[in-house]
Amino acid sequence: MLTVGSVKAIWEKVNSEYGTDLEIPRQILSRNSNQDERLEGVISEKSINDVELTPEILAQFEKEVADFAEFMADENKKAEESWNNVLKLEENSDILKQTSRLRHVKSGYKSFTGAPRVYFEGWVNNNAGHWKWEYMNVTRVNPSDSTPYRFYLEKTDHNFYDARRTCAVNYIGTMYKNTILGWIPSSSTQYLEWYA
Repeated sequence: MLTVGSVKAIWEKVNSEYGTDLEIPRQILSRNSNQDERLEGVISEKSINDVELTPEILAQFEKEVADFAEFMADENKKAEESWNNVLKLEENSDILKQTSRLRHVKSGYKSFTGAPRVYFEGWVNNNAGHWKWEYMNVTRVNPSDSTPYRFYLEKTDHNFYDARRTCAVNYIGTMYKNTILGWIPSSSTQYLEWYA
């Protein structure tokens, strides 16, 4: 008989192969409406038990999970490599003394998988004859409602490099993938650069 254990066995196999952390999430009771919305439709032991698991459904699910794990492993690796490159560049750069000439707020939007609208805002100045970041004010992520992926932000790390002309941001959170059995979560890091 195919059960929740069959799904867990698929996840263990895929996690072992790709180094991911897929699991059936524990349902957390929260007063946070965003978290409640995020958990709607997410795979659970109950949702698995509500489906008649056939070998065909499990085979399709295994393919979806393996594709997602491979995608997340690649995305997280790219973000880590980019971030490590920024840290190496920053170690070797000179930070110029801050004496204001002209300064203003600069903002914009970009996107990455699972987040079609990522907002960034910070202060820039042209002290050294070129625009550079003073600091980051805020960055926000709007999760996607219409793609097979949704990204929910938990925290960010940022760093400046290239004489502060570039602000590198790691967006750390959870990426969800829609599968035949529901949304499955995975830890995710996405990387964007914002130019002064």
